[in-house]
Amino acid sequence: MIEMDIKFYGGVEEIGGNRILVEDGSSRVFLDYGMSFSRNQKFFEEYLKPRYASAGLKDLLRLHLIHNLTGIYRSDLLRLMGMKVHSQPSLNAVLLSHIHLDHSALISLLDEHIPIVCSETTQAYAKALLEVGTRGLETEIYNFKRRPLFNTRDEPVDRQFSFTLSPLP
Repeated sequence: MIEMDIKFYGGVEEIGGNRILVEDGSSRVFLDYGMSFSRNQKFFEEYLKPRYASAGLKDLLRLHLIHNLTGIYRSDLLRLMGMKVHSQPSLNAVLLSHIHLDHSALISLLDEHIPIVCSETTQAYAKALLEVGTRGLETEIYNFKRRPLFNTRDEPVDRQFSFTLSPLP
């Protein structure tokens, strides 16, 4: 008998914020990792954004806009907060259904060793967000720059994209 646990961390009775964790034994996969527009609008707007360059993760955790889950967030952001950095991510993958920000925007906070499984089209759109727009919390899905950002010319850290989900260990 297969026993599976499904937890909803967002997207229930709200606009956006789709984050669904599926666990089966030691395998843990998020279906999407998006931003909740309705919850975000309580604190932020077009000209008032999270302090991503210095404390964006901290702001989102303190305002309960994301959950404090161990082993999934980027080490550079954890260090900025003085939090313990994990050696291995506790998540096997993120299955990204599509690039809309309510499904993808908070992937930018996740450990770069967590593979993003999506279509080639979705990956291309993630790359285009950075090429035609401004680098920021909602757009650093394809790659990101480590914080604190001492040199803007530093190369970004690429995320691992996959177009098929390999069997999980």
